[in-house]
Amino acid sequence: MALAIDGVGYAVQFTAADGNAGRFAIDAGFQLPSGVGLSIDAAVAAGGGFLARRDHTYEGAVELSVCGVAVKAYGLIETRLPGGAKGYSALVVISAEFSPGLQIGYGFSVDGVGGLVGIHRTLSLASIQSAIWSHHVDGLLFPRDPVAAAPSLMTAIDSFFPAAEGRYVLGPLAKIGWGGGIVEALIGLFIELPEPVKLLLIGEVDVAMPPVRPQLELHIDFDGGVDFGHKLAFFDATLHDSRIERYAIGGDLAFRYGWGDAPVFALAIGGFHPQYQPPASFPSLKRISLSISQPGVQLTAQAYLALTSNTLQLGAKLELTAGASELNVHGWLGFDALVQWDPFAFVLDLSAGVDLRVGSTTLASVHLDGHLSGTAPWHFSGDASISLLFFDISVHVDKQWGDAGAALPAADPTPAVVVALQAPSAWSSVLPATARPIVTAAPRPSDDRRLLLDPAGGLRIAQRVVPLGRTITRFGGARLARPLTLAIESLSVLGQSHGTPTTEEFALAQFDDMSDAEKLSLPSFTRLAAGIEIGAEAADVGHGSRPRAVVTSLAYDTTIIDSPTVQRPGHAYVPTTAIQTAMNARLAPFPAVVSPVALAAERYVVAGSGDLKARLDLASDGSKRGALLALEHHLAAHPEARGQLQVVLAQEAA
Repeated sequence: MALAIDGVGYAVQFTAADGNAGRFAIDAGFQLPSGVGLSIDAAVAAGGGFLARRDHTYEGAVELSVCGVAVKAYGLIETRLPGGAKGYSALVVISAEFSPGLQIGYGFSVDGVGGLVGIHRTLSLASIQSAIWSHHVDGLLFPRDPVAAAPSLMTAIDSFFPAAEGRYVLGPLAKIGWGGGIVEALIGLFIELPEPVKLLLIGEVDVAMPPVRPQLELHIDFDGGVDFGHKLAFFDATLHDSRIERYAIGGDLAFRYGWGDAPVFALAIGGFHPQYQPPASFPSLKRISLSISQPGVQLTAQAYLALTSNTLQLGAKLELTAGASELNVHGWLGFDALVQWDPFAFVLDLSAGVDLRVGSTTLASVHLDGHLSGTAPWHFSGDASISLLFFDISVHVDKQWGDAGAALPAADPTPAVVVALQAPSAWSSVLPATARPIVTAAPRPSDDRRLLLDPAGGLRIAQRVVPLGRTITRFGGARLARPLTLAIESLSVLGQSHGTPTTEEFALAQFDDMSDAEKLSLPSFTRLAAGIEIGAEAADVGHGSRPRAVVTSLAYDTTIIDSPTVQRPGHAYVPTTAIQTAMNARLAPFPAVVSPVALAAERYVVAGSGDLKARLDLASDGSKRGALLALEHHLAAHPEARGQLQVVLAQEAA
């Protein structure tokens, strides 16, 4: 056994000020150790550990092997909460590994178990996802040597599970094996409480086939979970440092499903179509790739597959470089395809070419590029070019064939909008964000179509047929006879105008004429005006000469609990009911709690290409599509400004 103590001693501090030593002040005393380490090497047990102190943080790690079971733990305690507030937070990770593992059938074995507990700690999903893509989660769940890796482990868990007062994180760990060492999986499942709840699955999977001198070696890091506060489900995985024999393979996968204010559904293996704009919450993905390298030959294959709410996207590219010394041949063949479900259509881009080069200088080349779209009608356009030293020959082909399909009759969305606004589902009771329901409505017969509003809430009327307050040119897959703008101009409650706009998510491609490039580059959904909302302050609950409140009698069930002590008169007080208080106050609007931090929606503006100065005279609704339309209208009237203006995020403009 060996014991090491760091930083212990007798400390003397001199201060250049009048004090207990004339012109100096001397402060002396015993200094507590800043670290303690212990090492054990015995016949039945071996291991070690340490405990260190710095400022307001205590951290430590320990490892002990006894009879084939390796117990490991590491963690930290902070005696200050974020911002220097009084309190503490703690985080501990503990695990036990077995050799041999516990067999559970079908070739599987439990090689280790463990757990994580965090007090006044939260899950930082952004930090964890960033670590997944950079491969910095290795060794987090079941570290090989927690004592030696303690500095990096402490930094990692403090970043992944930062301090947060009133939040708690806990979950189990498992180490699963299969095939006698062929597959090993390290998995952790964590939950953060109380509401809003977060669930997180994180892990590593290693495959070696065969286990000794493997010909196939895979290393996968992944995370997934549900963030109920942001109404988002996600899954990420990355294949790294992997190979088939000596040929490297890799790639990324991601999934997002959001059901909140910004609904999204997207699954991508290797990324998206080059012109498609993924959702804001989607990470940048590496293509699924295979690289074969031999002396003088380099072959690379890449592919991707993506699925969104309205598209299927796939593509592949094969690239070959071969040569000797400076002379080399570079060739490629690839395609990118996008299939749209409603209305059905597809776009296919093809590219192929061969270059004869000396170093990076091209001596001769043959290039082919094509664009095929369909199916009503079919359309192909392409270019072929041959280059030889100083001579270039190019040929352009543009051909259309097939039936363009019967033109749909000009549509009028007005009746559909009126029907949607009259539907009971368009009318709903809404509460302020800071209010709780005052009453609970009893179940009503299915044929009762009346809408009951909470006394503290307001009325929301919205539809999802078309966006309101903006000009549309398409509806139901057909062009309108003329551009149309629908809007709720006013809403009268008891003779007075009330209401503020309320929004829903709309797919702009269903309402605007767009090119294929615009459909791919713009977000799938944009939040636009869909109806109107009336606050609780607009309701008359019964005061005045025209009472409109629903009056009901309140009855109480009285239960007598026998007691030997008789309550003397005058010692009991029955307060005024909360409902009567609300009636007297005429249900004034609930004051909202203003958060010091707010996440604003993305807003786009037209700005100068050279100075990024915003053009406030080219106003739009703030959406990217609206800014593009404002720019398009301006360039139609001022063609000399083409190339001098662009659409950017408002925060990027000067």
